Amino acid sequence: MKGSRPPVLDSFISYLRRLDKPIILLVLALSACGMIAIVSAVIGDPSKARCIPMQLIGIFGGLIIMFVVARIDYEFICKFYIPITIVSSALLLVTAIFADSQGGNYNWLTLGPVNIQTSEFTKTAFIVSISTHISKIEDQLNKPIHVLLLGVHFLFYFVPVILQHDLGSAIIYAIVFVFIIYAAGLKYRYFIIAAAAGAAAAPVIWQYLRVDQKKRIIYGFQPELDPLNYGYQPIIAKRALGSGQMYGLGFGNGIQTQNALLPANHTDFVFAIIGEEFGFVGCIVVLALIVALVVFILLNVTKIKNTCGRLICVGVAGILISQTLVNIGMVLGLAPVIGVTLPFVSYGGSSVMSLFFAMGMVQSVREKELTDNSLRFGGKARRVSPVNINFSNIAKKSGDN
Repeated sequence: MKGSRPPVLDSFISYLRRLDKPIILLVLALSACGMIAIVSAVIGDPSKARCIPMQLIGIFGGLIIMFVVARIDYEFICKFYIPITIVSSALLLVTAIFADSQGGNYNWLTLGPVNIQTSEFTKTAFIVSISTHISKIEDQLNKPIHVLLLGVHFLFYFVPVILQHDLGSAIIYAIVFVFIIYAAGLKYRYFIIAAAAGAAAAPVIWQYLRVDQKKRIIYGFQPELDPLNYGYQPIIAKRALGSGQMYGLGFGNGIQTQNALLPANHTDFVFAIIGEEFGFVGCIVVLALIVALVVFILLNVTKIKNTCGRLICVGVAGILISQTLVNIGMVLGLAPVIGVTLPFVSYGGSSVMSLFFAMGMVQSVREKELTDNSLRFGGKARRVSPVNINFSNIAKKSGDN
């Protein structure tokens, strides 16, 4: 009987019932798809055996993080957006200065036996801080001074990531920033100005890129021009995808996978394993799960009246969309090989745990805005009626764009 259970257990069960269960099921399904692909990669290359327990630790640790963060009032976290920005920027700078070079990048901090990619964890911090910043200037968003300050805020994250030579993370930060400011209602003229400035600065920026970064960009779009070096991974990845045809060669039967012909097949090129061993059907299943996850996150946006909460959800959806497009573009030879993971599927404890943290923020927004039963550190819970907002109204337009 319900009355015979301890009050704490009743409260916990009630809390679990209020969570957005489709989101939880979708991230677990994607994590399971990733584990299957990683196990297959380990079969083909026993030197990667450590990846299985580490990924499992990342998933279970991420689940704990998600449930804990979901229980905290996100507005309490957002109050500290300035310290969050300062600490995140400092952490990224420390990484750029003290990290050892890995593939030409300086984006991994080594803490004993564990490597941490700090730019993954600061993605959610960036979403929280920039969303809070916008919510505080909502009515004055399109004033030039506030647009300038938002740009400075963005550079606190972007510049240290560039100093790490992490082109992939820098691109994701930039795309997510665009998602958020567009959803907030920034006028189109600012996007046009920024695009023109970017185009004008491109030749100058190109001169400061390292030779290997230039080659990654050039041969990423035309891998056939350098088939034995920078174009090797995209060429082999496309071959793996094509050999899988409709239903794939079967688990553990991939030619490229089981013969260790494709480097980083368990991380950046995990989608190639799925395509080779589970075919077009397997690829569509993974993509459908990611699309469904994005849709369920954005469905929360239509019910949330708080600007900061809405933008947090938009930012998290932006991470999923941008990383998926860039990662699959890498596999198909349509984008440079710049080290972007497939959300919840690629191997990587930092990537997986940071994404679960982001899901926890989405759950916290939903918990606070739809029921207001989140942990408020002394505040009283109250029921909030959902607010119906059309997707077309997410971006608040003030005046002509």
